[in-house]
Amino acid sequence: MKKILVLICIFIACINCYSQCPPGQTLCGGTCVDLNSNSNHCGACGSTCPPGQICVNGTCATSCPPGQTLCGGVCVDANSNANNCGACGNICPPGQICVNGTCATPCPSGQILCGGICVDLSSNSNNCGACGNACPPGQICVNGTCATPCPSGQILCGGICVDLSSNSNNCGACGNACPSGQICVNGTCATSCPTGQTLCGGICVDLNSNSNNCGACGNTCPTGQICVNGTCTLNTTNIVIPNNNTSDIFAYPNPVSENMSIKSQTLIDSKVTIKFYDSKGTLIEISNELKKDFSDGILTIQLPDMLSKGIYYLNIESQTFNKIIKISKQ
Repeated sequence: MKKILVLICIFIACINCYSQCPPGQTLCGGTCVDLNSNSNHCGACGSTCPPGQICVNGTCATSCPPGQTLCGGVCVDANSNANNCGACGNICPPGQICVNGTCATPCPSGQILCGGICVDLSSNSNNCGACGNACPPGQICVNGTCATPCPSGQILCGGICVDLSSNSNNCGACGNACPSGQICVNGTCATSCPTGQTLCGGICVDLNSNSNNCGACGNTCPTGQICVNGTCTLNTTNIVIPNNNTSDIFAYPNPVSENMSIKSQTLIDSKVTIKFYDSKGTLIEISNELKKDFSDGILTIQLPDMLSKGIYYLNIESQTFNKIIKISKQ
């Protein structure tokens, strides 16, 4: 009796042993088969396909689906099947995969193979969002979309260039919106501006130095001026001190007492405007009568009567020209 029980246990163990087929396969007649592709067990054990037919996805058929090839009685995609890569029986070496019918080394995470090269579709300008999608000249690939580069200090968020340090809808990171009633200060949502700054148009600015909000929100300094202590003043960084004919523009005599001539070949046939500034860059005078024809290359001007001895600046402007000349009044 014990011998019979032992034999029964061995028989059951053998059945369990043979029934452990790999994933995707079923035990049929003691053999593990794929019911999706086995012509002798198509869809179910013992369901044999007629002569001339093959088993496709568990159903007998006369040919493989579009894009697949019959290899060894099984329909495969030769573009991606590592055992039939590009052709039946072409097995890729260990560690390689089949990509577009060619055996290749897998790309790192976040990259795919485009033209035999691993690329990141989110940032590659030659393969932006898809293999072969090249961005037009002057554009870059941002999150898989071709876009115009943002100005310095800004990044692209949702197709718009923003400053993460001050944008309340993208504060510190794209999509990080500040709660209602808060503003973005240096990339962090806050209830008010730092000491010494004022909220202008949703941005904290220093009214003493911000040229777009000089002294008050919305007070923009004219071209060529900067904001100093809340007042628009001449930007004297573009100073010309010409004293000979080698300059594109020069003023003479310099030092000057009353009248001064300005000579320039650059400004021929131009209409110019001349503004007077004191040594601190504060505007003194600008008059319509100073808008004169520069057609002969020489313009003679009379200095304002109120000028005392000292250093002054002449800002000479035209549509295409902007120069500042430093002069000395005797």
